Amino acid sequence: MKKMSILTVSMVVLCGLVVAPTYAATVFATDTPDIVLAPGTSGDAVFNLNDFFDGAASYTATGGSVNAAGVATVFGQAAPGKLTATFTGGGVSVSSTVQVSNFMIGNGPAIDNNNRLAGVAAGNIFFNGIAPGSSVNSAVALTLPAAGAGGGTPGGVTGGAALIATIGQVKLDVAPSGLRVRTSSVVASGAGAASAGGLTATLNANGSYTLAAASNFEGAWIVTFGASDGASADGVHLLAAPAVAVGLGNAAGFVVMPPGSFAGVTPTFAASGITVNAPQNQGALVISAAPIAVSGQCTVELEYMSNSANVTVAAVAFDGALGPDTVAYANQSGANIAVNQKKIVAVALDSKSGGVSPAFQVFNSGSAAATVTISALRVVKAGPIVDYAMNVNAVAYQDALDSIAGWSAIQGGSAPAAAAGGMALNGAGGFANGMMMVACPAGTIVGEAYVKRTGAAAAGSAFAIVVTDGAINNMSTFVPGASISESGFTRVICSGTNSAATAVNFFVVQCAGFNGTVDSVAVRVVNEKDSYFDATLLGI
Repeated sequence: MKKMSILTVSMVVLCGLVVAPTYAATVFATDTPDIVLAPGTSGDAVFNLNDFFDGAASYTATGGSVNAAGVATVFGQAAPGKLTATFTGGGVSVSSTVQVSNFMIGNGPAIDNNNRLAGVAAGNIFFNGIAPGSSVNSAVALTLPAAGAGGGTPGGVTGGAALIATIGQVKLDVAPSGLRVRTSSVVASGAGAASAGGLTATLNANGSYTLAAASNFEGAWIVTFGASDGASADGVHLLAAPAVAVGLGNAAGFVVMPPGSFAGVTPTFAASGITVNAPQNQGALVISAAPIAVSGQCTVELEYMSNSANVTVAAVAFDGALGPDTVAYANQSGANIAVNQKKIVAVALDSKSGGVSPAFQVFNSGSAAATVTISALRVVKAGPIVDYAMNVNAVAYQDALDSIAGWSAIQGGSAPAAAAGGMALNGAGGFANGMMMVACPAGTIVGEAYVKRTGAAAAGSAFAIVVTDGAINNMSTFVPGASISESGFTRVICSGTNSAATAVNFFVVQCAGFNGTVDSVAVRVVNEKDSYFDATLLGI
């Protein structure tokens, strides 16, 4: 059984309490991704329709085909032009625009690496946190159509193809079945440049681009850069959202604590970064003393460099008060640490308090001393990138919890119990949890649970959601029991990134100090293809 929430990935993100709406239909669906193809080719196995329908027993297709497993192929044609592939299940139809194009825009933003996969040195070019009053220039230029006679200019043409820039938004509605329904729209467009919400996006003829944020920049926007000659077209999409950077040079602006029960060290503070020199089994938890105002979803990012792989570097967010029941974190360690390379680690959360204190923790488990420097710490006012993908329903695991078969308790917790509408975790006076083993791919991972409190919450009580392989990947969020509603379901997420696929992960939900009902859970992942694009956002 599932509940209803509304997420608007644009000016506002609405999260929190969720209620069940009434729908007449029993089949729910969302549009499949648009596909770009070279002339004379087809798009084979481009997506699985089971990611885009709930309740359909079988499918039919026009402009494409679908096999018994729901895997779809879209048909192309010999000449450039725009086609439509329509898929129907249970009387409900969705469609993909199929753009046959003589050119493809290469080097597009990589939505799934989030700057934490092995071998990725640059920042994630999809996820752009920009401080109001500043700008971001492209790290990697897009490969546009070859210039013809006379070349091209921003707002002009390149090789006969007009440059396109749009600023748009994506809205997610969550159906009672749990399917996330994605719709997109454009709010501003231009021939190579567009402006909206204090953001100006400019695409140059050489493929470089700039995102410039005015002082009034507000909202999370999807920027699309592309080109069209009337018959051929292609484009890439990226996220731009306000970021609040934390100044690093003043030690008085931070609270420094030992890493758990281990000995702490005193970091050195400079404008260029905070350096932690840690002997074996020592480290530091460093917390920004001034909370940053947020509304709903946000992401805490830090840039780090380590001279050792024997360290754990965690991005940490305290939601409201500083405590073990208000924290979200994502750890990087071992094979996830790229030695002597600048990397980013991030954690996303749904803020319940409206104020987030960004933090980080460094711990050295190696026998030799280690040095880690944090060169940036910021809060980006946008959620995890799984919410901005073309396939927003890609999961490693999903469970409506109509049955609790396969769930078990761990670490002495009371076992989960079947309950009307979900899984009961009766943690009053102690703790109760449920655990499921999940295989996760490389890339961004987001654990998700909807929970409702069914009684009073004791002081210090908390709901926890964890995804971990028990070794080098650990992503966790703890929410005070009192912040979990009794009248509706509260969405709680944890997030992080796998540097490589992991076959065994522990997915855990837990109520400690209160009784709760968990109504649906998922481990969301990114499953995008180079051929995906959004024709609406491209404006074609």
